[in-house]
Parts: sequence; C-alpha cells; structure tokens
Amino acid sequence: MKMGGESSLPHYYAKLLEQRGVEAWLACHERVREEVLAQFPGIGNRLRFIENSRIQRWLLRSSSLVLWKICRLERNSVPHTCI
Repeated sequence: MKMGGESSLPHYYAKLLEQRGVEAWLACHERVREEVLAQFPGIGNRLRFIENSRIQRWLLRSSSLVLWKICRLERNSVPHTCI
C-alpha cells in the first residue's frame, strides 16, 4: 500500500473483515482506484470511488497557497506551521 498512517486503517480493517468472511463495503478516493482494485479483486461491486469536485480542487490549491504565504510572512514566529 502506497499510503500509510491513518489512511491505511480502513484498508487494514477491510482486509481483516474479508479474511473473517464478513461483507465489507469501502469508499475510497478515485486516485487510489487501481491500487484498491488490485488489493480487493473479488469485491468490485462493494467499492465506491469518490472524486473531488472542481470547487474542492480549487479550495485545496487555494488553501495551500495561503498557507505558503503565511509561512513566508511569519517564518520565525510560527515555525511549526511551515513544515
């Protein structure tokens, strides 16, 4: 699995449930479609993939730009936000 940390927990639990014979449904981001389909080949009908809308992509880009500008302005006073 390419992602780790908190994002890997649903993947772990889904695998565990599948091994125990429990029917599990997964909702995943569109960008991990190929990886998830490879990990769960038999449950394609129980997978839902969500894609970011145009406004969500714009908000993500905008918030990243704002954070970058704040970090440049206040580099010395707020070092923990400028990683």
